[in-house]
Amino acid sequence: MADISQEKLLDIVAKDKSVPNNLIEELMDNIMRWESDMNKSQIIPNAIQQTNSGNPGPGRGAFQFELSTLGGSGAAKTARNRLKAYLTKQNIAHPSWLANLADNYDPSTLSLDKQKMLFLGDAAEAGNKRLGDLVGDNPKSFGQWWADNHKVVGASQQDINDFDNLANTRRQQRLQSIPIDISTSRWVAG
Repeated sequence: MADISQEKLLDIVAKDKSVPNNLIEELMDNIMRWESDMNKSQIIPNAIQQTNSGNPGPGRGAFQFELSTLGGSGAAKTARNRLKAYLTKQNIAHPSWLANLADNYDPSTLSLDKQKMLFLGDAAEAGNKRLGDLVGDNPKSFGQWWADNHKVVGASQQDINDFDNLANTRRQQRLQSIPIDISTSRWVAG
């Protein structure tokens, strides 16, 4: 049997948490750009955090999951454990790459799809409302969700506003680039 794909896991998480796939994809895209690129414009799967002194920091990969062995939060290990727990709850076999992932693995060495799977498992297993906070009567903005659930420590209101401004700009650019097919449209004259 083939390992579960990132796309299939996204479908399962979206259905399980009642959040549209495209909303989760957009959230991931924005977090990866924000976390992995100093210019916040591209996704860098093999990104390694740099400290103010120029030394490597604990953050690794597109989502900058931190390694505890380098003084970080240990979010990389937590994401791995949560993905394993989520797959087990869903009665899905652990992919071979995940089953053999050491405690001190470096997320920047994994493919982007595998990093997305770690994010999905982390977000899905962290609690019922975590992804659900993106929808409903009072949904969180991407910036607020990032600050509350991914960044967790050290996000200022300005960071949240900047995150949301970049996310909104990207959304507008994406909407403007979608071609509209009017060949089958019917115009109603008033």
